[in-house]
Amino acid sequence: FESASIDEAYLNITEYCEEHGMEPAAVVEQMRKEVHEKTSITVSAGIAANARLAKICSNINKPNGQYVLPKDRNAIMAFMRDLPTRKVNGIGRVLERELLEIGVKTCGDLYDQRQYLNRLFGDKTFEFLLRCYLGLGRTKIQPAEEYERKSVGTESTFHDISDPAKLRDKLRSTAE
Repeated sequence: FESASIDEAYLNITEYCEEHGMEPAAVVEQMRKEVHEKTSITVSAGIAANARLAKICSNINKPNGQYVLPKDRNAIMAFMRDLPTRKVNGIGRVLERELLEIGVKTCGDLYDQRQYLNRLFGDKTFEFLLRCYLGLGRTKIQPAEEYERKSVGTESTFHDISDPAKLRDKLRSTAE
């Protein structure tokens, strides 16, 4: 189990499926049902060979469904070929727009334009984009106890302050 955020997690259920003689889709369906029964919260799930593909798949049948991408090279390549680049986590509006400028709309188009990608975007983005085209992603799920936290964030909402002295006091207490 790896917590990715307050409402997102990754599970490697390979060993569980083998031990219980169950298919991943059945295990995930059972888990989603139990979560809903106990919390009234719906769960969307993606079942795939790696975390990148699972994340993409989890968005397909939202808000309360699951999608299975077979662990088969041909199925993965066909899935990625027609997938709009924007559906890949890590390709935001800016990169999507830049890719559209060179005719890249889908992950399949990345291969056709590969000769330009390195020169336009650099080594790191070039490698990332080719890994997207190939449907490659990480397979190691890192439990929270093995994860080194890089930061902690908090937010506070407070009323409008316009008095300079009160602003300085608030800033001082926040800094402390």
